[in-house]
Amino acid sequence: MVVIATVVVVAAVALRAAVEDIRSHVLRNRLTMAIAVVTIVGVTLDALWPESKGIELGDLLRGSAIFAGPWLLIHLAQPTGVGFGDIKYGGALGLSLGWISPDAALGAILTVLVVGGIHAAAVILAKRTTHVAIPFGPAILAGYTAEMVTRLT
Repeated sequence: MVVIATVVVVAAVALRAAVEDIRSHVLRNRLTMAIAVVTIVGVTLDALWPESKGIELGDLLRGSAIFAGPWLLIHLAQPTGVGFGDIKYGGALGLSLGWISPDAALGAILTVLVVGGIHAAAVILAKRTTHVAIPFGPAILAGYTAEMVTRLT
């Protein structure tokens, strides 16, 4: 119960961040921090819940690292390709993916790459240029959402 409530709130804040990313190409720290704080509060409440399965801090951190890691590597290879906002956004969402299972972050990455690739190809074809900024937050949110829906239903 606590898990689903937390994921719904996280998804709502993440949606706000993705919309802002579409409009301004910026994922604001206050929203990424809110995602992390909501997850930590949810994990804490879940740990106190009588039917709790128990939570491993390492799982949260692994989920965060796994879901932020690829975007960090892309940023290091091509700094204009993915911004630090995308990395922080992935790390914050990765906390709750790790709460479910660190493996959930791997499935989410695959979805992000597929959705992001299709979106980028469509924008490039429509504008007939490769010199265009494409917000990555919506693809990250799509990967997160698809994996959470799959894991929690």
